[in-house]
Amino acid sequence: MILSASWDDGAKTDLKMAELMQKYNIPCTFYWPSMIGNHKNKGKAKSFLSIDECKELSKTFEIGSHSMSHQFMNKLDIARISNEIHESRKFWQDCTGQPIESFAYPKDSFSSLTKALVKGAGYTNARTNQVGSLIAGDDLFSKKCTLQVAINRLEYKNKSWVLFSDEMMGKVVDDSIFHIFG
Repeated sequence: MILSASWDDGAKTDLKMAELMQKYNIPCTFYWPSMIGNHKNKGKAKSFLSIDECKELSKTFEIGSHSMSHQFMNKLDIARISNEIHESRKFWQDCTGQPIESFAYPKDSFSSLTKALVKGAGYTNARTNQVGSLIAGDDLFSKKCTLQVAINRLEYKNKSWVLFSDEMMGKVVDDSIFHIFG
């Protein structure tokens, strides 16, 4: 089994997640909107990473783009979607000095058009927020996850995310990919 993780939105808690991912040698991608701390998905986060903290984490971990402003892509016109996708990638490449190859769709809002724009912007893959998968899948631009931590979702069928995780672990085979995100 391959275990991997990704963490979205750039909350200060990413620093603790980075420490744990490194301690347990878990491959990890951090997906951040380029308007970090000023985007549309502040949720329960009280504080966000500084640009200097982002640069520091990029020395150890893969950084992926999560658009500029974390909006529902399906509610934007094509020009705005394209701008969100391209400019976020450019921002993080300039900021970190790393190639930004991976994209995570904000709020899981994607379509065939959005996927095509992500691919056309030079990304090599994109992650969705869809859960319940233990396989890589054929479509690199709609990669699914196994579970989302700390949130109870409809897909968990009235189970906590912890119980859903136990259920998914019971389905693991040798070539499974167990990907968690938060």
